[in-house]
Amino acid sequence: MWLAAPGFRAILLLAISGIALVGVRSSALGFTLFDDRVDLPAAQAAAVAARWNAATPSGPDMPSLYDAIQVGVAPNLLSQLGIADEVARHYGVDADALEELARRAVHDGVRSWEHGPLRFDVVFDAPVVPQSPREGYEIDIFVGEAGTFFGWTYATWRYDAERLLTNGSRVPGNAFVGADIAINQSRVAEAARALMAIGQPLEVLAAAFQVLVAHEVGHAIGLGHPNEGRFLDTDNDPFNMMFIDPRDPVRDLQVWPNPRNPPVAVLPIMWGGLSQTDPASLLALLRRLRDPSLAPDDVAGRDVLYPSLESPSATPTRSPTPSPTARATWSASPTPTPQATATPTPRFCPGDCGGDGSVTVDEIVLLVNIALDRVSQDQCRAGDRDGNLQITIDEIVLAVRSALLGCEALVPTSPNQLPSPS
Repeated sequence: MWLAAPGFRAILLLAISGIALVGVRSSALGFTLFDDRVDLPAAQAAAVAARWNAATPSGPDMPSLYDAIQVGVAPNLLSQLGIADEVARHYGVDADALEELARRAVHDGVRSWEHGPLRFDVVFDAPVVPQSPREGYEIDIFVGEAGTFFGWTYATWRYDAERLLTNGSRVPGNAFVGADIAINQSRVAEAARALMAIGQPLEVLAAAFQVLVAHEVGHAIGLGHPNEGRFLDTDNDPFNMMFIDPRDPVRDLQVWPNPRNPPVAVLPIMWGGLSQTDPASLLALLRRLRDPSLAPDDVAGRDVLYPSLESPSATPTRSPTPSPTARATWSASPTPTPQATATPTPRFCPGDCGGDGSVTVDEIVLLVNIALDRVSQDQCRAGDRDGNLQITIDEIVLAVRSALLGCEALVPTSPNQLPSPS
């Protein structure tokens, strides 16, 4: 029987509750500084906050972005993650093709922050020096200790009275000396297995890895988690666009209350803690991985730290900003109460697409693909709990419970008494 498959229960639970890696792009939420002087007003704190010096270095111990930030990537990064063979077998690709895809994800994640004078030179198979930010390359990327997080960034900086900003002005403040980025082998492997378990294509795994790298590089250039530090914005609306003047990038910055439980659709890459996010965010997060580029918020924080005079506006062109209630599109819309009939209610098993009285992994994968609009909803009527022709996350969770507990544990006494997922 399928329930006897090794690790099935763990894979299902992980797939539903723990695969979220990062945030989601759309309108602006504000940003946080990695090095924030909380004793100073927002504009002053942003002015002195740590960033890479744009000046020509005065010596070998003074790293600078004048010739691009040098990024070293440890040899055999994918092999060190311990999932290369497993992923290659799952998708039927050879090791060389998978290695090339992983390198492209790292390369694109690092260089997603580039703008004007902020540039990166990525070197693979580099002689990095783990756990020592002052040694090796200016930024080292390797598989290492990151606690329970997907990644961890260690950075060091020192005060420079002559620090040059990318807009040509000199502002005293902290300048980065080096940074190390450790990628957590166990968490990345868990996430990859979960994504494979719910039928996601290889490009989704690559996008997830790209966003993870981009998130950690965001720390290495001076940005923090906007939901955990002081929340900086240009006005009191966390969901509108921020316009950064490259000639005076800290103008209008203020500390505002951090938005609680914002719509997933407006979370930036730098939002922290999303690996522990609520399962209701799963589908939106999967959609996010279709476009791993920076959100407008990430761009605003970058352009405060690295203002560029090379373009008239530091604000990117984006699609219209969704309203704060945009996530309502993920919820089931109200439907009329089904009319009772004299016909006895047949046995109902949430997620039992085949009607054989049990729910399999393939049926859960099918429900996920229906929810992501990859498959027609009529392929699994049994997954549509409320009959609104949509598959939502609560219906997927209910199907998982059917798989884990058996359909008998979830049989309702009437059509409108389906148990709610906890």
